[in-house]
Amino acid sequence: MSVSSRRLACASIVAALVAGGALLPLVVASASASTFVAASIPITSTSRPDPAPVAVAVDPATSQAYVTNTFDGTVSIIDTRTNRVTGTVPNGPTSIQNGPSGAAVDPSHHQVFVTNYNSHTVSVIDTGTNRVTTVIPHDSNRGIGSGPDGVAVDPELDRAFVSNVIDGTVSVIDTTSNQVIAVIPHGTPGGIGKFPIGVAIDTVLHHAYVANLDDDTVSVIDTRSNTVTAVIPAGATNGIGDAPRHIAVDEISHRAFVTNERSGTLSVIDTRTSSVTTVIPHDLAAGIGDGPDGVVVDPVGRQVYVPTETRFTVIDVDSLRVTRVIPKSGATDYGSGLQGIAVDSVRRHAYLAGSNSNTVAMLNLDSTAALSRRGGVDRFEVSATN
Repeated sequence: MSVSSRRLACASIVAALVAGGALLPLVVASASASTFVAASIPITSTSRPDPAPVAVAVDPATSQAYVTNTFDGTVSIIDTRTNRVTGTVPNGPTSIQNGPSGAAVDPSHHQVFVTNYNSHTVSVIDTGTNRVTTVIPHDSNRGIGSGPDGVAVDPELDRAFVSNVIDGTVSVIDTTSNQVIAVIPHGTPGGIGKFPIGVAIDTVLHHAYVANLDDDTVSVIDTRSNTVTAVIPAGATNGIGDAPRHIAVDEISHRAFVTNERSGTLSVIDTRTSSVTTVIPHDLAAGIGDGPDGVVVDPVGRQVYVPTETRFTVIDVDSLRVTRVIPKSGATDYGSGLQGIAVDSVRRHAYLAGSNSNTVAMLNLDSTAALSRRGGVDRFEVSATN
């Protein structure tokens, strides 16, 4: 199925669900469906008190979210219809290994790729059985490199791209055989930079974007040829900021959004030209908060969400205007140690991993909280109601 066909199918599914009354509000004690933080899902472990959830990947086809628990060495499975943990993929030599970090759904082959940072491997979960079918081994030259972290899938090309933090490389997996077919080397200039973390793909243009944390750059990979075609340089006002962490792509506007942790900014890349067109500044009242890490695009609602420890920034994808700043409070406590965030566009939810709070916050993207105009930016005024 083509990308355009998938978009039309997704829109049709959403319309049908709404018309049929299938999209029912979640009922959670002490939080109404109109609040931004609609539920806080506890992530627990039988072996330790701090499983430390760090990343989330959502599979709308099976109504499941997969949460990597980096200290516990497991993956929790959330039923996105009930927002409850329904199972755990265990730790083991033929299962999830040590330090699971990134996760990405492969919709074409009904599997999830999980990077195991400490074991230098990638585990592949079958979304039908929720069991690991393959563990792709470590081999810095021909397999998974040292310190695999980010992962993203180009489903039309049957490829997954894994950033290897320690090696400064990217491993390319054939998702039909689950074998590594190429390793894109480290090299400055013209290759993968130092400490590559976040990976995201524009599947329309078949470009992968890799955030190089220590170089303050982003490498652009042609996913058809597995070669680096550009390196987007650092720049406070017209480039990549200090310590780029994660990337989210909007394939409609052909924009990629890069969080810059130390500078507290968001760089916006035109994926057609591989150049930065806008930098959304650090501003606690009307911009990006301190230390942004995760970022996600809601393609249906046309918004970008950037969580930080004290506030959420919401940006209009098309105008690039900050439309909402949501300060954390008792009613909007979305956890701490925030890292990965993923969107379920069908159910209009986002899932945010809190590694310190050991929770996953379920966010209502269609929140009806009242807006008030202050200082040129919309802020949510949210209060919990029963």
